[in-house]
Amino acid sequence: MRIVSSIAGLGIALGIALALAACASPNGGAPVPAAGTAQSSEFGNYLSARFAASQHNLKDAAVYYRASLADDPDNHELLALAFFFATSSAISTTPRVSPKKSWR
Repeated sequence: MRIVSSIAGLGIALGIALALAACASPNGGAPVPAAGTAQSSEFGNYLSARFAASQHNLKDAAVYYRASLADDPDNHELLALAFFFATSSAISTTPRVSPKKSWR
């Protein structure tokens, strides 16, 4: 009986080792960038913006919506979202210039 339980334990250990080996990355765990096309980049920017907005990360949402808008400049919905998140997060696309004081 003891031999059967040790063989079963060995089988479980071997199964776990094989499962972990199947999940291992061939490059040592470093992330591999996906080979993308222009269309996947457009969708990636849009989905990243949506995710950032859902996490209440206004600055990242503004950046990604702006990048998405650059890919599709005629999309009025993207324009509205890019404007909303840029103004909500205080991201400016133009340099800030302080007004000159007039002492008349």
